Amino acid sequence: MTGSLVPELTFGTFVLGSGNRFAHAAAVAVAEAPGAACNPLFIYVGPASGRTHLLHALGNHARQLYPSLEICCVQAAEFGSGQAPDSRRGEVRSRYLDAGLLLIADI
Repeated sequence: MTGSLVPELTFGTFVLGSGNRFAHAAAVAVAEAPGAACNPLFIYVGPASGRTHLLHALGNHARQLYPSLEICCVQAAEFGSGQAPDSRRGEVRSRYLDAGLLLIADI
């Protein structure tokens, strides 16, 4: 896995509110059926709404259900700056393309 999922950020510790129930349900669906449900899933909300928590919860739940699933978790800035020299392009590209679950934070 690229990046680190914070183990304490789970669906169990996520605070549900009227403004994030749909996003929570979609994240659970993706974690339970990666690549099938809500593919791709974009969560677009304002600051301090639980986006990061939800992203990590999704990854942690998927990891629990599918231990062999390759999960790549990166910040958008890292993902966007993946412009590597020609000699490393294949390595950088395969890091993202080979992931079974690609989580990009702060797009």
